[in-house]
Amino acid sequence: MIYKRLFFLIFIILLSPAVSMGQKQANNWLFGNKAGVNFNGGTTAVTTGELVTQEGCSGYSDPKTGQLLFYTDGDSIWDKNNVVMPNGFGLGGHNSSTQSALVVPKPGSTTQFYVFTTGAWGGMQPLFSQGSFNVNVVDMTLNGGLGDVVLKNQLILSPVCEKLTATLHCNGVDYWVVVQKWNSNQFYSYLITASGISATPVISSIGYTTSSLLSLDGFKAIGYMKISPNGKKMALTYFTDSSLVEIFDFDNNTGVISNKISDNSWPPYQANAGLYGVSFSPDNSKLYISSSDGGMLGSSVFQYDLNAGSSAAIIASKTIINTVVGVYFGSLQLAPNGKIYLAKYNSVTLDEISNPNGLGTACNYISDNLLIGSGNHTSVFGLPNFVEIFNTPTQFKLTYDGCGGTYTTTILDTIIPFPITVTWDFGDPGSGVNNTSNLFQPTHSFSTIGTYNVSLAVTAGCINFVYTKTVDLTDSFFVDYGNDTTVCTGNSIQLTNLCQNGLNYVWTPTTGLSCSNCSSPIAQPPVTTTYIVSIDDGPGCHDEDTIVVNVLSGVTAIAIPDTAICAGQSVQLQASGGTIYTWFNDPALSAFNIPDPIATPMQSSNYTVIVSLPGCSSDTATVTVNILPPPTIDAGPDLSIINGNSVLINAISNGSTFLWQPGSSLSDSTILQPIAFPNETTTYIVTTDNGSGCIAYDTLIITVTEGTGPSLYFPNAFSPNEDGLNDLFDYFNFGFNKVWLRIYNRWGQLVYETDLFHDGWNGKFNDLDCSMGVYVYSAVATDNGKEYFFKGNFTLIR
Repeated sequence: MIYKRLFFLIFIILLSPAVSMGQKQANNWLFGNKAGVNFNGGTTAVTTGELVTQEGCSGYSDPKTGQLLFYTDGDSIWDKNNVVMPNGFGLGGHNSSTQSALVVPKPGSTTQFYVFTTGAWGGMQPLFSQGSFNVNVVDMTLNGGLGDVVLKNQLILSPVCEKLTATLHCNGVDYWVVVQKWNSNQFYSYLITASGISATPVISSIGYTTSSLLSLDGFKAIGYMKISPNGKKMALTYFTDSSLVEIFDFDNNTGVISNKISDNSWPPYQANAGLYGVSFSPDNSKLYISSSDGGMLGSSVFQYDLNAGSSAAIIASKTIINTVVGVYFGSLQLAPNGKIYLAKYNSVTLDEISNPNGLGTACNYISDNLLIGSGNHTSVFGLPNFVEIFNTPTQFKLTYDGCGGTYTTTILDTIIPFPITVTWDFGDPGSGVNNTSNLFQPTHSFSTIGTYNVSLAVTAGCINFVYTKTVDLTDSFFVDYGNDTTVCTGNSIQLTNLCQNGLNYVWTPTTGLSCSNCSSPIAQPPVTTTYIVSIDDGPGCHDEDTIVVNVLSGVTAIAIPDTAICAGQSVQLQASGGTIYTWFNDPALSAFNIPDPIATPMQSSNYTVIVSLPGCSSDTATVTVNILPPPTIDAGPDLSIINGNSVLINAISNGSTFLWQPGSSLSDSTILQPIAFPNETTTYIVTTDNGSGCIAYDTLIITVTEGTGPSLYFPNAFSPNEDGLNDLFDYFNFGFNKVWLRIYNRWGQLVYETDLFHDGWNGKFNDLDCSMGVYVYSAVATDNGKEYFFKGNFTLIR
């Protein structure tokens, strides 16, 4: 917790065991005050997020596409559309917990994810969440593929510090999740497998003891904890009171933490200042620490050289990389592009360490190098918390010669814990000693053109697996002259191979061609001609393509017949007869230079298209789109009956079919004027069709009373479309002298309240139209000093 503390053809044949495929899990960062960065194909600021938090947050993206799946601040979870999941709130984290949340994929599943959370201050502050370690489960098959929470806020351990990290098990499948127990010197490592979370954690009693009877000493719970990308080291900071950095060995096979290195040689940070962020370099050789101090000491970034040797040498290697006075530094986070970024309080930019593997100033620290938004989109202290190995994927690529050129293909793109050794077998005994390689990305020259089974054996930690894939050298050779084409008599066109493969070209027939053995001849056939081109590029490399050159004497424009649509509908126009199309002159077209634009006219309209071919005289065609008048429907005035009686509905319409809903309390729901006998106040919606697909609807409220005593009735739907019918949501009052009405949306947000009679809700909130859906009303009515309470829901229809 920290305030601005002034607080080719390739198939997988065999994989054993399965490894974590993909490398884009951490490609979307949502953090701070609605700030964000997308790392798909570069660095792009994201300003559409809804997350607002001081510190901890996390998220997860599709490993293959990099598309955002969801993100969280530890208390709520938003889907990719920036909407809170239906059950995605109250998850046990806190916006002032250093590492409030961490997403870990469930082993063996591609649709379920653990969302671990930690509360604030180790439970030392009763106003905050009680510093507990909790688990939630997100299932992405729910809510139409947008995901929902199926297990929420389940306590695992309490109290804990604000530190939460994870790494891949050395088997490449399972995960270790690690937290620090408050009021102890213990770290708890929980093994996450396909069977779930281990009931018995691995406890390592080795850290600094975080205990105190003073509530302000909860500052000791603050600070980041990270495991290195290779899963071999762990480091953490302690904030104000302790000003301490600890570095450990982490065994990603057993979960045991050992060999502590402790550095307490820090400045005397005061009050709301201290050590905070932690990040390892991608190659695991450097450790970066950030301090946050808006006072005279300034905020700094430090580097340790973990390859310096002894514990004393590592501590002595500590180097100041950057210091700024008057600025609060926040967390450090390794990104998918191999760079480390630093959050700064209330900043529209992140600082960047562009070469984090470099020693000292060679790491290339650049201030304000990544723009994340505007004044309304800023970082605070936290950046998203990820399993660090997600940002250091390993690629195994093969480069080889095939038909038409040299090709490089990714054989395996995965997350594997280091160190790694590989052995390639190219399935090519004819290449002799070159048939094997121990490089991650080798180059191989196959002895002949053909199909080869390439084998990649990987040894990483405690896992061994083999990939076998098929490489077809001939299928990489393609010839493509595009679609058939059309010219007018006497004109010509150049034929071009879109793939630019091959050396030897043979055309048949040769009639009308400028050359018979070149790659891009000019064709001027006297009549429609089908050309066949045969291309060779050495033994085994051959392909053919066919292209028809249609010869026309002129252009005849053709358009779809006249048609009719209902008001507000669209129709796709269709023209043919040439290659160039120009529509005019109605602005309700989706495009003006294609053969099939979409027309959405507001009134009956004529659309004319000019059809042409290069070198030919153009022709025109016209299509008329008529707008059919909608039917009329009037459900009649609202009615009131005493319970047990019935009433005739005097609706008027020129439509041909009718449907009343609900129809259970009607004599016939498919006629215009049914008899209604509801036993409770009911809002009826009647829909009519004119026989051509054009519809209209109206609503009618029948109020049912018991005949004695005061009563208050509410409609179950209304339609604020300013048509003069049911534009307001209002109650029917029978005898009460005062009514207080409040309306809430599905998230419990108050959107309207009044204590005036017949001051109905118009469906707006802050002068903006509310969306269709179900809303909740709550009312208190008084009669001669006695209070009556009413609660229910209704539907807003647009």
